[in-house]
Formats: sequence, C-alpha cells, structure tokens
Amino acid sequence: MAVIGRKTQRRSRTKKSEEQLEKEQTTTQEAIDVTAQSDVATSPDSEQENDKETTESTDTASSVETLKPDQVDSIEEREEQIAKRAELENIVIEHSQSFTIIGKALREIQEKKLHQIEDPNKRWDVYVDETFGIVKSRAYQLISGTVLYEVLEDKLEGDYSLPKSDTQLRPLYSLVKGWRKATAKNNVEEKERIEQLIVKHYKDSIDVANQEGKELTESIVREVVRASQQKEVQASSFSTEDIGAVVEITKVEGNDNLRGQKGNYGIITGVNNFSVSIETAMGKYDTIPQQCVRKMPADKVYQQETNEKIKSHISRLKTIYDAIQSSEDKDKRLANYIVGMTASYQGTKKTELNHKLLKTIEDYFEIKDDPQQPQ
Repeated sequence: MAVIGRKTQRRSRTKKSEEQLEKEQTTTQEAIDVTAQSDVATSPDSEQENDKETTESTDTASSVETLKPDQVDSIEEREEQIAKRAELENIVIEHSQSFTIIGKALREIQEKKLHQIEDPNKRWDVYVDETFGIVKSRAYQLISGTVLYEVLEDKLEGDYSLPKSDTQLRPLYSLVKGWRKATAKNNVEEKERIEQLIVKHYKDSIDVANQEGKELTESIVREVVRASQQKEVQASSFSTEDIGAVVEITKVEGNDNLRGQKGNYGIITGVNNFSVSIETAMGKYDTIPQQCVRKMPADKVYQQETNEKIKSHISRLKTIYDAIQSSEDKDKRLANYIVGMTASYQGTKKTELNHKLLKTIEDYFEIKDDPQQPQ
C-alpha cells in the first residue's frame, strides 16, 4: 500500500526541522548563559573589559532580562511539541505499508493540533499534502480505518482474523463519526452500540466471504451493510400494535409543523401505511412519514422504565404548554422557549435544574400539577 509520496523530500524536511530545533535549543542556552554572566559581580581589574562586552551585547542581554518564567516554559513546551511532531512524521514516513501505524500517528497530530504549532491557521489538508504528499480524504480514511481496527482488535471474538487493509473497512467509515462523538461525550451506551454494530458487520462479512470461498473485499462488506440496513428499515415499520409507543423525531425536513422539534419525543396515536400520527408536548401531528421517527426500544426492563419516564415528561410538558398558550402573560414567549428547550429531554438524563425550571413555570402560571423531583 503506497501511501506516502515524495519521501526523500519529506525526510529532508524532517531533518531540517530537527536541525532547526537544535538551533533553537542552542540559542536558548546561549541566552541563559548571558543572563547568568550578567548576574556575576565584576572586579575593578575586569571592569573595563566587562564594559566593552556589555556594550557589544546590549541587545541580547536586554532581551533576555525581560524573559519571564512562563515564557521559558512556553518555549520548552513548544520545543517538546515540535519534537513530538517530528517523531510522528517519521513514523508516518517509515511505516508506509501499515495503515494502522500511520493512522494512529496522523490521529495524534490532528487531535493535538501539532500541525498548527507555527501557524494556528494552518489547514489540515495543506499540512498533509505538504508533509506527506497525500490528500485530506486519504488522511481521514487512514484515521477512520485505524479507529475501526482498534475496535475490532478489542472486541472481536472467535475465529476471525483482523483486517489486512483499510479498504476492507471503508463501508464502515460512516460509523466512526458517531463513535468518536459518543466517546467525546462519554456516552457509554451509544459507544457500545456502535462497537457491537461494527463487530457484527465485520463478522457477517467474513462469513459471507468464507461461504463464497473469497478473500474479504470492500464490495462484500458493502453488500452486507446494505442488507443489514434494509432489514432495519423493515423492522422499523409501524403497525397498530405500536399505538402508545414512544418515538423520537429524527428528521424534520419537509415537515414545517415539526420545525425545531428534532430530537424531541412523541407518542404514537395512529398508524397508516406510510405515515404515523404522533402527540408531542407541543401538540398533535398527523401524516408524519415513518422514516422521520424512530421507535424507542422496549425489549428490556430498563428501557420500559425509560419509556414510561418519557411519557410522564411529555404529559407534564403538554400540561405546561397548554396553560401557557391560554395565558395572556407578557412572559409567555420566554416560558414557551424554556419548555421547548426541555422537550428534548432524554428519559434517564433528566436533571435537577430541568425539574426546577419547569417547577418555576408551573408555579408562575399556577399550574396545580406537582410532579416528583427526579431521583
């Protein structure tokens, strides 16, 4: 897998950066030596000589004397960052046949913004092109492939081999964004769900390849992912048995009535061939395309409890919202805004602040309901 271009030129650039680092270190040491010399008391015999030396080094000494401790720390930190970047760049160049080693190094450079040490406005695409001779999309492919490989390395069980090339994983790249987002937000449940999906798609793809007596290829993985998505669509279709179930609004495009409600929850009140009717805290809505809502799971006890909490919250918000609409209070608009902000509450993540905000509105508009504070 030829990944890096203009290797000789890159080695030269890396060597040049190392020489520049050595030069900066030497300059810093010389400046420190000058400062130390300026603190030594001079004797009468050497006063004339020292005066001459002081005159010749006035500019250097004056600049060093103004160097503060935090500036020295900043210089040392910058030097460490430059050295670390040079080390990672060498890894990318020297391991051009291993996508996981390259991807891991690129990921660290990007996440720590080491490519912007000298220039905070340095674009990622310009950096990878100038340094490694690759385009931005290829850099992202290598990073995504490495993330997927690490997930498989940690979670894959049974007699399954790890991928040999990032091309085998390309149909799974779309899952990486959600995985990184869940990781950043410390959403353990969502992270585990995505990891299970990655492992399932990969294992299913290997099984198909073995059945056909072929090596695992990108096209096989893509077909497996497509078939799985079709099954999910079929499984997500609604029936009259779903009336009363909790759904999440996932799309609002083309539905002006749902504008601003993406992520909010509703309860199914009716099911048609291709649409559903739902009730949210903001009102009732008919003929909502089925692909615009997502059923909340209800196959486990904790999920059933979560759905009941969501229903209770929707009922509370609806009571508050209706009371606000019938009021002529001048703060009606502000109250509506607060209710709208809390409508996307996720059942198990209700906060004390959320409760207190709603309780304040209930007291202000003299709404008699007094829901229990969340545990």
